[in-house]
Amino acid sequence: MGIIRWACIISLLLFLISCKKERGNKVGDSDFQPIDRGTVEVKDLYLVFQENGSNIKDTFKYKTSQLADTIYLRKNSTYNAQVYFLDQSGKEVSSVIREKGEDYIVCYSPSKPTSLKLDQVSKDINGDDLGVSTKWTAAELTNTNERNTLNVTLNYQALPKDNFCSPGVRLIDANFIYKIK
Repeated sequence: MGIIRWACIISLLLFLISCKKERGNKVGDSDFQPIDRGTVEVKDLYLVFQENGSNIKDTFKYKTSQLADTIYLRKNSTYNAQVYFLDQSGKEVSSVIREKGEDYIVCYSPSKPTSLKLDQVSKDINGDDLGVSTKWTAAELTNTNERNTLNVTLNYQALPKDNFCSPGVRLIDANFIYKIK
């Protein structure tokens, strides 16, 4: 009976030694890789529109804790626009986005692309869309009672850009109402 007991003990020890603890990628594990969001944290943004032929610049703000400003534009006019990004402390971080432009893309999506047409966007050092500077045409709205919105996003794309807004990590997603008079 002693031999059977020792055989069972040895078998149990061999079984325990051969078992490996399986590890998954769980939060808190040392193997967990957080999502790469780039080097910039963005909380708020400002859009600055300047009508061609005018020295007046109109600034429209989006703050995450408030409603965005309404953008007012004149029909049949063209505008140059700049977007500026602010971090949590209110510090302007657009220069970092420009410097590392090959990793970022600013995307614009008007609800009525025929009434607010994006004509041109700035490029990064590789010739891909960056979008910190833009050129727009404001046409006449067919239905002035509709709510028209302009969605502005900043995406970080660690992989080579394809000029689409879907891939990457969205750092900010702002919606402005716009009116064309």
